[in-house]
Amino acid sequence: MKNKIYSILICVLIISSGVITAQTPSTRSVSTIIAGVLEQLPARQSDLYNRSMQELIETGTEGVRQLASMLNVPGKGDNSTVVYALNGMAYFASGDENLKNKMEQAVIATLDATDDPETKAFLISLLSVTGTDASVNKLAQYLTDDRLCSPAANAIVSIGGEVAGKTLQTMLMRRIVRSPESERSIIQALGNVKPVAEGTEALLKTMINTGDITTKGIVLKALSNTGSKQSLSDLAAAAAATGYRAEPADANGAYVRLIKRVYEQGDTKEATDAAQTLMKNATKAGSSQIRAAVLEILFYNQKDILKTLKSALNDGDKVYRNAALKFISDYADKAIYTELIKSLPKAKAEKKIDILYWIGNEAQYPEKKQVLKTVETSIEKTGLQTLTQFINDPDIEVKQAAIIALGAIGHPSTLPAITGILKSKDKRMLDCVKHVIVSFPGDIFPDLTRGVSQTSDEGKIVIMEILSGRKANAYFTLVLDQTKSSNQDVQNEAYKTLKDVASEKDFVVLCGMLETAPPSFFMPLQQAVSSSIASLTPEKQTEMIANRILLAGDAKKYLYYPVLSSTNDPAALEMLISH
Repeated sequence: MKNKIYSILICVLIISSGVITAQTPSTRSVSTIIAGVLEQLPARQSDLYNRSMQELIETGTEGVRQLASMLNVPGKGDNSTVVYALNGMAYFASGDENLKNKMEQAVIATLDATDDPETKAFLISLLSVTGTDASVNKLAQYLTDDRLCSPAANAIVSIGGEVAGKTLQTMLMRRIVRSPESERSIIQALGNVKPVAEGTEALLKTMINTGDITTKGIVLKALSNTGSKQSLSDLAAAAAATGYRAEPADANGAYVRLIKRVYEQGDTKEATDAAQTLMKNATKAGSSQIRAAVLEILFYNQKDILKTLKSALNDGDKVYRNAALKFISDYADKAIYTELIKSLPKAKAEKKIDILYWIGNEAQYPEKKQVLKTVETSIEKTGLQTLTQFINDPDIEVKQAAIIALGAIGHPSTLPAITGILKSKDKRMLDCVKHVIVSFPGDIFPDLTRGVSQTSDEGKIVIMEILSGRKANAYFTLVLDQTKSSNQDVQNEAYKTLKDVASEKDFVVLCGMLETAPPSFFMPLQQAVSSSIASLTPEKQTEMIANRILLAGDAKKYLYYPVLSSTNDPAALEMLISH
């Protein structure tokens, strides 16, 4: 009997043990999976990463709950790996409808399981990636929570859809106690959610004159993002109330955005009429920024584009003129380039400057540069010839703008005129020429160095700076001649430049100069000697310098010690020690 009882007890224990074992592995395996995956993150191999994310998503609600529970309070620990894992799960799941739904449900369930606001806010951000209408309905309850309203509203915008828009409308119309910040978050979300839900425009119009200035600004922006021609008069009134001046609510900016939106919606007549009226009012008020913004809308009407441009360029407002040139860039073709270049000779200086700088900017684009090279302003005159004549304009700013424009176009025919400026002593002009020639394409040296004797001393310095920058060793003799200049600045620049234009064939000449030069020129000449043979092997350099030391004799050999040390040859080091 006892044996039977023991047998029964043992069976019960085995069965009980089996039941317990059967109840716990799921929980334990989730923990094991999470621990294993976290050890491998961040995964560098895509297949390992994909497999890891798949495993985590398959853990469902329990996996998300466990990961969320690992998040530390901000400042109390490192959350980077857990955040990486949860974000990775969301983005990985977003590419597969089944995984996306599974992840969404897991996050929604976890939201109810945690009370920590920071954790909730992070989980809400995951719904912006995997969320659907089901998430919108869940997120709506957080729009009444001042701590979570903003992340919830942003997530709803990311999810989008008709339900998202209607939910935001409903919450906005509910007369419940909430902070101004939460109110603004909902309004902003309603203005950003796509598609625009029916009734949004009407609701926002009722709120234009409510709330403080910050809230009003958000309402106006939201209406500019969602409105139609039906709201033009409302935002026109808001803009007029500002006197067409900048103010915190940015009513003018909202009105301009709405006009653009109405134009894009196909109501071009209403948009154009509104833009023209706003332009007149802004002009009377002297509001440059508003006029410039409206001008872009007027350019949308391409049949009047050249007329609009010419009118704008005759305006006395520099900001407005340059806005016109900026906007015309999208439409610029050979005809427009031709018209603008043809207008230059009779234009006022300020207009010339704006157009010339604009042409320089246009020439930064290779396809536009090619077009500019082919412009003809008359039967016998090219556009480049017209531009070149402004190098001799009496206004120095016009000259500079012309040089920069021609430099940007980079046609060889204009180089002689540009280098001709090197006769000048004006530092501003010389700096401008240097800036242009340094980046000028092709072989610049014949034009750069031709007639150097007629170049000003200041110009000679610029020439040597350019030769130095381009390592133009074919012009060693030219630089050598300048070491004999009576101008101390030119002479100093020449000695300084020798190292950048010297080659092996100049070694003997440079050594002779070093041995006869005053001490003030020892260093640049030693650098030039070293540079002239730098392309040779260290052993060959040492051999040449050793031979030169023998010729120089004991009295001059010290001049070559710095040159020897520059070879990095062990034999040269031994020579220095022995001497």
